[in-house]
Amino acid sequence: MEVITPPWRNHIMHTLPIIIPTIESFLTKYTYPKSFIYGFFPTFFLSFLYITWVQIVFNYAGYWVYPFLGLLNPFTRGLFFIKTILISAFIYKIGEWLNEFLWSENKLIRISPNRPLDQAKSQKIL
Repeated sequence: MEVITPPWRNHIMHTLPIIIPTIESFLTKYTYPKSFIYGFFPTFFLSFLYITWVQIVFNYAGYWVYPFLGLLNPFTRGLFFIKTILISAFIYKIGEWLNEFLWSENKLIRISPNRPLDQAKSQKIL
């Protein structure tokens, strides 16, 4: 596999999807749905489709996209897929908490253009 996809590229493909959204959460305020079910459903659905696709590739091509899946029996493979979706839910929740922490109205520091930064510091706004 390293002949087709070099290790550095594989690393970038699997690292950037966690780094870029984290950086973006510092720059953009998101409005999450009030219900966790409605918010997480698209992530769950896409995770389920990806797991299904991994199974389809194995059924038609005869090899696992992730070779370690071949070492697992069907029961532990199913547990692994369930655990993967649960981890996705946890990561979704972390994003929701991070967004609330960074962008809640209580945490925002508002300095009007008429009030200099030194005056804001003396009033313990900063």
